[in-house]
Amino acid sequence: MGFPRPFVTEIDHCLAGRGGDLQVLVTLRDGAAPPDHVRTRFDQVFRDLSDAAMWGAMAGQTFVPASSFLKLLTPAGSQSRPELLWTFAGRNVDPGCLLVIENLIHAQYGEVGGVASLRLGGELALGHDSVGSELPGDFEPYPFTVEYGFEDPQVLVDVTFADRQDVEKLAPFRIAWRAWEGIAIRGGFADATYRPGHASMMVKDDLRIVSTGLGAAYGRVSIADAGFYCLVNMLQTLHDRGVPIESVEIE
Repeated sequence: MGFPRPFVTEIDHCLAGRGGDLQVLVTLRDGAAPPDHVRTRFDQVFRDLSDAAMWGAMAGQTFVPASSFLKLLTPAGSQSRPELLWTFAGRNVDPGCLLVIENLIHAQYGEVGGVASLRLGGELALGHDSVGSELPGDFEPYPFTVEYGFEDPQVLVDVTFADRQDVEKLAPFRIAWRAWEGIAIRGGFADATYRPGHASMMVKDDLRIVSTGLGAAYGRVSIADAGFYCLVNMLQTLHDRGVPIESVEIE
């Protein structure tokens, strides 16, 4: 990404025996068992990643978003060693997801008292000697019209459905949208322009869902464009799961 990390990141295929398709192992600096607030903070970060990825957020440009998922299998739990391990099941996940994870760990660095190392392993890390430099993109061709125009720190997302929808059945997607916001706010979409610790955004107008569409507004937006590409992939999954979308405007 063009900037240094305050911890060592390694691809460690020996972790594969610890379960799942992706393992994330964080070692803290002080050598003591992580306190509850540290485990809780990281667990929330990875629950958000899982909730958004279950709707194709991490599909990237290669995989059909509806075919992509990353599900958190085990949260960190209570451990006596200075390590925190999370395992995930996943399929059709873009390699850029590893960079999102690295960004999330980096952004929490100062809040948890320091991280010594991040190790990534499992099937989803196979074929990689290191974390790449590209965040996940968006899959094309789109099944609906998409207009991008976000150059201002104020961003409006407006989604129009092709026909009227039952708002109640969109409750699971609301959870996924909130999770995407969590990733963005906690620095997951950092890049060389918006560094970890500075990459974030503010929810200006909360997500609204009505029968004809949905949308939200954000202020102080300082995240990579890829953050919104991941959101568009999630909307493609929503479309494929029976909520036809006519258009998406992000500007």
